[in-house]
This record gives sequence, C-alpha cells and structure tokens, in this order.
Amino acid sequence: MDKIKLDLARQETAARGLSNVEFRLLDVGDWDEPGGYDVYCRFLLQHLSQPVGLLRRMWAGVRPGVFSSPRTPISMGGAVMPNDRSDFFVRTYSQVLQRRGRDHATC
Repeated sequence: MDKIKLDLARQETAARGLSNVEFRLLDVGDWDEPGGYDVYCRFLLQHLSQPVGLLRRMWAGVRPGVFSSPRTPISMGGAVMPNDRSDFFVRTYSQVLQRRGRDHATC
C-alpha cells in the first residue's frame, strides 16, 4: 500500500514493454472480482486474521484454465543459519503474528 512503490513498479513494467500487468492500490480485504485473473500471492496469507475468506475470493477470481498457487511459509525453522539477526526476526515475527491471532507454525 505504498504509492511510491506502485509508481516504481508501473515504470519498470512500462520499461519492459509489458502491457498485461496492472498495479492498483486497494485493501485486499475489500477485493472481490470473480472470473478474470491469474492469481498469485506470496507472504500475504500469514498477515491476515481470516485468510480463508480471501482464499475463497481468490479462487473465484481465477479465470478458467488457470492454476493458482498462493505461497506462504509453512515453517520458520531451518530456513536460515541461526544468528542474532535471524533469532530477532523469528522472535519478532512470531510476536506480530500472535498479536494478530495467528501462529507462525500454522501459517
């Protein structure tokens, strides 16, 4: 939800000559547009307190013949070598999810 990053993404898309990509600023909780998308998301669902509703809307939004694959980390263990920074990340990330009613072990 950052207009500057969206503008940068639009500029990069135009520079590459891509015309089949659109960037919009919106709340994913309000998005509900069935039937015409190639749907992709990464590292989104673990930030939502109720991801199932979005998954249903995403499924409805996929155009016929398209395979949709949301990507979300299943576990935080083993992804990085343990050190002070990764320990801080795992601890902080877990606390943020917990405050939002989520558990990193199930995301």
